[in-house]
Amino acid sequence: MRIIGGKYRGKKLEFLENESTKPTADIIKENMFNILGAKVYGSVCLDLFGGTGALGIECISRGAKQVYIVDNNGKAIKNIKNNINSFKEEDVNSIFVEYADYSAALHHFGVRGIKFDLIFLDPPYHSDFAIKTLKKIREYNLLNSDGIVLWEHSADINVNLKPSCPFYAYSERIYGEKALTFFRC
Repeated sequence: MRIIGGKYRGKKLEFLENESTKPTADIIKENMFNILGAKVYGSVCLDLFGGTGALGIECISRGAKQVYIVDNNGKAIKNIKNNINSFKEEDVNSIFVEYADYSAALHHFGVRGIKFDLIFLDPPYHSDFAIKTLKKIREYNLLNSDGIVLWEHSADINVNLKPSCPFYAYSERIYGEKALTFFRC
């Protein structure tokens, strides 16, 4: 696994191989960031269900102002911190890595008044965490008015069949067994 763009392009990242951590494939990451384009630069990002932290780290490499990476696996958090230790000091100081349950983390951001330009969701596939998370993002008003939420999920999930989704799904891209859905307010 490596960083595919920005000032740390080509830098290899270590990650834990286990059942709960599934790194986003380079081709999906490349397409995702091509779609986002300049939106990443200067943004405040949240990599929720961070796993490897690769999406948040990619954002820092591409000029994001601040990145928050959240996961509830202590070993994954330690691995993410090890990966960012070799970055420039100003970049390390712009990455906030938190060991927390997604719901508690979202509540914490809401209480602190933190709003995001980009939120990456990669919860366990075939769980109801994504819809619950989208509802909490709306409830705590965590997305800026022109912000985007990206949900990586199994391609067999039809997002339009989820009437309880609080955001508008404006684009979906399918990559074999995986898909990306882009949401706006």
